[in-house]
Amino acid sequence: MTTQNPPAEELVITRTLKAPRPVVFNAFAKAEALAAWWGPKGFPVEVKKLDFRPGGICHYAMHLPDGGAMWGKFLYREIIVPEKIAFVNMFSDEAGGTTRAPFEGTWPLEMLNSFTFEETADNQTLLTLRVQALNASAIEQETFNEGVDDMRLGFNSTIDNLVELLAQAEHLSGPVNICAPQPLLNWEFNALLRQRFRPLVLLPQPRWLLEIGAFVLRTETELILKSRKVYPQRLLEAGFRFEFAECGAALTE
Repeated sequence: MTTQNPPAEELVITRTLKAPRPVVFNAFAKAEALAAWWGPKGFPVEVKKLDFRPGGICHYAMHLPDGGAMWGKFLYREIIVPEKIAFVNMFSDEAGGTTRAPFEGTWPLEMLNSFTFEETADNQTLLTLRVQALNASAIEQETFNEGVDDMRLGFNSTIDNLVELLAQAEHLSGPVNICAPQPLLNWEFNALLRQRFRPLVLLPQPRWLLEIGAFVLRTETELILKSRKVYPQRLLEAGFRFEFAECGAALTE
């Protein structure tokens, strides 16, 4: 007589978050942000290590009200910025070893968590979580299946923490580089100008003339006379979308 494994159930949760996709993604990718929302309310999380890359590990402690700690770790399998994060989720000890769940001896040692991030038309984020037991025995799969509803409550509560964090956070503050994300060399810029406006005569641009122009425009001469490669990294991470990401498209408007 053989015992068949129970069907492998999967937990699926989909939520719409009112924040740009890069901002939501970074809440998973940075240790300080992850610690601020991961886990249930009332159980502060301390991220001890975060090596955010395929094959890297996140090792954290969840501090309990009685003063103890429950340890966990992620083994990152797939990271596609800013579209997807997949990791094997495990309970752990302080040294980083894999342990059984403290609440149930037949809970699977490994669970595969997959988060996908989809950008909506109004610059919000459709977050989808999928969780399934990994390399589970028949009894482990059965225990997992019985716990899906409780996991749904727990993960929704955790995502609620993320929603609160995103609502409180200022997505962008401080100085930023106001420039398009595709820098140009001076000769490339002039070539686009000639292509767009087709001037009959190109007048020389001596240094003294450019300096006068910079003074009139109240800008620094080095912005015109020296080369600077400037990239709006913070704007892009905050989800800012440029209407004209390339100079050529702007000139044709």
